[in-house]
Amino acid sequence: WVCKHIKKPIRSTVLSLDWHPNNVLLAAGSCDFKCRIFSAYIKEVEERPSPTPWGNKMPFGELMFESSSSCGWVHSICFSASGARVAWVSHDSTLCLADANKKMAVASLCTETLPLLAVTFITENSLVAAGHDCCPMLFTYEENQGTLTFGGKLDVPKQNSQRGLTARERFQNLDKKASSDTANATLDTLHKNSISQISVLVGGKANCSKFCTTGMDGGMSIWDVKVRLVLHQPWRTQ
Repeated sequence: WVCKHIKKPIRSTVLSLDWHPNNVLLAAGSCDFKCRIFSAYIKEVEERPSPTPWGNKMPFGELMFESSSSCGWVHSICFSASGARVAWVSHDSTLCLADANKKMAVASLCTETLPLLAVTFITENSLVAAGHDCCPMLFTYEENQGTLTFGGKLDVPKQNSQRGLTARERFQNLDKKASSDTANATLDTLHKNSISQISVLVGGKANCSKFCTTGMDGGMSIWDVKVRLVLHQPWRTQ
């Protein structure tokens, strides 16, 4: 058992980590707005690793990749199943993806959502991310164009058959009851607070069919990717 520190060039708090499939490369996202990939190869206890698209020479602590494409704290970072791609989300509501097979080219997408806190690959070209909007969202990487696109929300609320009130009727009701309308303050998402973690349950990152989300509301939900349905209602702590 060996303990070593990777200190340089990190100059801020590390918020997220993820291991490469070869268990040698380590991705780190930090509060200095940067995503980095380091070599964690320890020659005293490990066999010499095979070359990767991120580089061939991998002495301990070697900086293999660094990107500052985002302008916010890097909340979550994740390698793809092949290890040739890494994705991260930051506090400026940006999703980024670096492709080692394309000379470390970085694709970024500035979303219209609140900041994302978690991200994971569900196929080599598809990702699920979630955060302060309280629902998981699908994103797709277009390999030929090298771009990211938004695929939609996976938590689709049921349609309410009741007729909505007009602005005039709502104002009249408020005036009669002398109270405020709190209906619009109720979230129609399954999670009632920010989603902080996404875990792949079935199929792995190469072909995920079910994943789990946990939120700051104390809830945990299991989702079916193909039918975009919740298999289990949130379990909440008492």
